[in-house]
Amino acid sequence: YNYPLSINFIVLKISNETKVGILAAISIVLLILGYNFLIGRSVLSNEHKFYALFDRVDGLSTARPVKINGYQIGQVSALTLMPNGQILAELSIQAECQIPRNTAAQIESADLMGNKVVVFQLGNSKQWAQNGDTLTARVVKTLSESVLPIQKKVEQIAIHLDSVLVSINQMMSPTFKSNMGKTMNALAETAQNTQSITHRINEVMSRQDERFNLIMHNIESITSNLKNNNEYIANTFVNLSKVSTELTNAKISETLLDANKIAAQLQQLLAKINDNKGSLGQVVNDGQLYNNLTLTTKNLNELIVDLKQNPKRYVHFSVFGKKNKK
Repeated sequence: YNYPLSINFIVLKISNETKVGILAAISIVLLILGYNFLIGRSVLSNEHKFYALFDRVDGLSTARPVKINGYQIGQVSALTLMPNGQILAELSIQAECQIPRNTAAQIESADLMGNKVVVFQLGNSKQWAQNGDTLTARVVKTLSESVLPIQKKVEQIAIHLDSVLVSINQMMSPTFKSNMGKTMNALAETAQNTQSITHRINEVMSRQDERFNLIMHNIESITSNLKNNNEYIANTFVNLSKVSTELTNAKISETLLDANKIAAQLQQLLAKINDNKGSLGQVVNDGQLYNNLTLTTKNLNELIVDLKQNPKRYVHFSVFGKKNKK
């Protein structure tokens, strides 16, 4: 009776220890998995390891993401300081992600807080990088590093400007300030006058624009009229061409021959006149005949005048036939 009880007690005792051991093992496994998860190391997933040797990491830490075009494909699994001062970064990348062999690992700022990420700049190689390959490493300057030289120059300029302002303030006497005020007032008046002149010039230009628009409108109307009367103008030119053709085809040669004949006859007539042939030639060339004709004309004029003044000397009217006395 006592023997079976002792066996049952031993079995119950072993059973409790086994449960505690199993619970402890599970706890350890969960602790390991949680630790790896916190440091960014995946235990269950299949990953490839790539390496990049940086001169500086600028705050890059483990478990920081590795991205391509903003998409996370892995994370930084380890950072190791080399004897020469460089930092070797171990990058855990998903096994299904294929990257070209000449891909560059570049450290960039993730946000304004200065958090860093590794960005893969994909290359153009047709060969894929293999597990354990070392990639080209680059570090992009942060915004603060890019602005730092400019900031230093601005500080230097501010220092010089402050010294210049102090010197000017010391040099400015009350008289100088008064003169400066007058100068500023004169400049203000000049600016006002310039504005007034500019306004007048704009008015004149607007008027000129109106005139120009009117001229352009007239030119457009003339062009429109020419376009509308294009057929009439073409007909006019056709008629002119016909007239020119008719003039060309006319008997101009015969007309010229007739004119030449008339000119020859005139020359013969003038020759006869010059040779005292005919009455006209004698009249033209005989001076005595000319004088006689002139005297005859003069006497005839005197006779006509006397006839008008004394008509009874030449004409006698008598009703009864009585003769007048001499």
